[in-house]
Amino acid sequence: MLRGQSFSLGDSKPFAVRSDLGWIVAGNVSSEEMFSSIAVNSIQVVTDDLVSNFWKLDSVPEASLLTSEERACEDHFIDTHVRNEDR
Repeated sequence: MLRGQSFSLGDSKPFAVRSDLGWIVAGNVSSEEMFSSIAVNSIQVVTDDLVSNFWKLDSVPEASLLTSEERACEDHFIDTHVRNEDR
């Protein structure tokens, strides 16, 4: 899920890592530093889109990934083998 793109604000500072669901921000924040200005950035993501992207990542592909030779082998096995009901 992580895309490998990241950046840091420096040692003992927050860092961000890009994921398939957006940016993950983590790290230490010092409460001793004081700034004369404050900036807030906010991005609204539609929750439905975020959940939809999560399930796309987590879902198993419906299409068979077998080659024609592998499919023939599977069909042969199904045609020539049975399972006892008591096992």
